[in-house]
This record gives sequence, structure tokens and C-alpha cells, in this order.
Amino acid sequence: MRIVAALAFLCLMVGCKPAMETKLNFSDVNTIDEILFEAKSSQQYTVLMVTNKTCDVCFYYKRTLTHMVKTKPDLFPVNATVTSVDARMDGNMWVNQIVREYAFPLFLIIDPSGNVRGVLKGGSAKDLVNVMSKIAAGSMYFSESKRPFLNIGKDTSQQLSTASKVAFVNDLFHVLSDFRTHGKVDSNENDRLVKSIQQQPYFLNKYLLSKSLYSSGLTDSAKAISNSIMKENFGELDAMLYQPYMTEVRFMADNSFDTTRQPLLVTAQTDMNFGNDVVNARKKLEVPVKNAGTEPLKIENVRVSCECLKVDWPKEPIAAGATKNIIVEYELKRTGPFSQHLFVFSNSPTLPLLININGNVTLH
Repeated sequence: MRIVAALAFLCLMVGCKPAMETKLNFSDVNTIDEILFEAKSSQQYTVLMVTNKTCDVCFYYKRTLTHMVKTKPDLFPVNATVTSVDARMDGNMWVNQIVREYAFPLFLIIDPSGNVRGVLKGGSAKDLVNVMSKIAAGSMYFSESKRPFLNIGKDTSQQLSTASKVAFVNDLFHVLSDFRTHGKVDSNENDRLVKSIQQQPYFLNKYLLSKSLYSSGLTDSAKAISNSIMKENFGELDAMLYQPYMTEVRFMADNSFDTTRQPLLVTAQTDMNFGNDVVNARKKLEVPVKNAGTEPLKIENVRVSCECLKVDWPKEPIAAGATKNIIVEYELKRTGPFSQHLFVFSNSPTLPLLININGNVTLH
């Protein structure tokens, strides 16, 4: 008892710090909504690590963090749990949608009170440790980039401070989180949306305000905003992030729009395997894609992850119910297993279709 009392007195005098703990959860089975719900009662930092099964860097990031935590359980200067989520899992794209970024890994750092304190894009495990140290010391963090804020080339966005960028993300984070939980936003959240649009208008904040106004019965105001969205350039990055919302935007802009009469791009083969072959061999595969909708399907573009992939796709519209082939050719120049990807952009009201291409190359 005397020893315990002495230790307690010593801690009181010199100020003992409680041991910090860094926990990792890389199961990728939870949605962001589930993680945030559990985090409300944790009283610790939550680090969302948004990954993608096509992201090789994410795998090494997880492995490095796991090793670092094993050797140093108090890796961060605060109690924190790093939880990875798969962006392709339903409901897990909305962090990417907020920052208008289709890149992985993407980290969102949330403090015990539920506010966003930092956004880290890519980097290394050591970068995450450094960022957590800065945030623990009272700073905010937003990854530096040569590209403008939200990848929108506006002078106003380039002049935003780190604190302004994080505050912008935090406002939309709360709006979208509440919207996903309750199906609507209150007047305070509407004010946040208006402020966000005044600071930097883009698809997500305009869509959310339009949807909020529409659900409140202010259909004319919602129509005006939706029409302004329709007039803007909707590029491939927007398609990767917001394509499923476009049906609602079209309907809010024109209530006569029939949401049931649309094309729908589907395929039974999202994972293709070239098998084994030797260096410099050329392999060719056909990827059947079907229009399961009711209107003509137009494949607008097919993006590849590597110049080693050559693709050809139907340039004419695919009739409802019809199936056509995307031709994929791979020139095998390196030995070992390979994994590449195709993104098929179309007028289907779904995210661009992801097709994984795998195989193995040998010398003989």
C-alpha cells in the first residue's frame, strides 16, 4: 500500500501521463455510418482509412501500420482507432464525395467531439503519424497539393487556408452524416450548405441543398439549383463519385422525367483472368456487357489503368436487352502476376463499371 501511495504521490507531483493506445481495424467489413455510430461513445480519435480493393498501396500501408503498432502500441500521441473501409462497398463513397477525390488511401481524422480535424491523401504510414502529432498539438491538417481545392480550378479555392479547407469539409461531413442518418437536414444544416456553396460551389453541396429544399416542399428553388447542376460540365471524376445522384437531379429539374425509363449497364464478369502466358505474348479477351435497362445504352469511354491494356468498345448505342462485347488486349512484357483495371463510363445511372484484369507472366 505504501508503494502504491508513493507512486500516486509521485505521479501527482511530476504529472504522469496515461498511456496512449493506437488500435487498428483493417477488416473492411463496416460501413462509415456504422463506424461513426460506434465512435460517438468512444471518446477517442477516429481515423477513417478509405481504401479500394484495387489499391496496392493501401495493402502496404496497412502492413506498415500493423508492424509499427506492434512495436509501439502508443504510436499516436492520442488514443485513436484507425479503421479501414472499402469505398466500393455500398455507402462508403461519401468521404470521397465530400473532398471530390477518387484516390486511395484517403484518411479522414475525426476528434472525440465528432469534428473533422484533418484530411490526408495518400502519403506513407509515417506521414499519418506526423499528421496525428500535429493534430494532437492543436493544429488542423489538409494534404498539400499542386491541384486546387476540390480539384476545381477557381482562384477562390486556391486561396483557402488549411483551417478553411478543414472547416469546409467538416461542415459537409456533418450535413451528409445527418442526412444519411435522418433522411433530411434541419435549418442549421441548410445554413451550412448555403455557406459552403458561397465558399466553393460544386456538385455535392448544390445537390444536397437542392434535395433538402425539395423535401421541404420548396420545389421551385430545388428545380432552379438542379437545372444549374445540369448545365455544368459533368466530367469523368464527377461520374466516378456522383453518377447515382444524377437521376434525382434530373427529376428535381423536371418532375416529368421518368426515372424508370433509363439504360442500365451490367456484366456478369467483373473479374477477368488472362491465365498464364510467356513474356511478349499478346492475349485478348471479350468482356460481355448488357443493357438491362429500357433505353439505349451509350458507352462513352473506357479508361485503363495501364498503357499495356488496349481496349475497343461498341461505339453505337446498345439496345435495351442487348449484349455487346468490350475487347481487351494485353501485351505481356513483365514476368510475374499482374492486376489491372478498366473503368467503363456510360449513360447508365450507376457508378462507372469496374472490371479487374488479372493473370500471370512467365519466361517460358
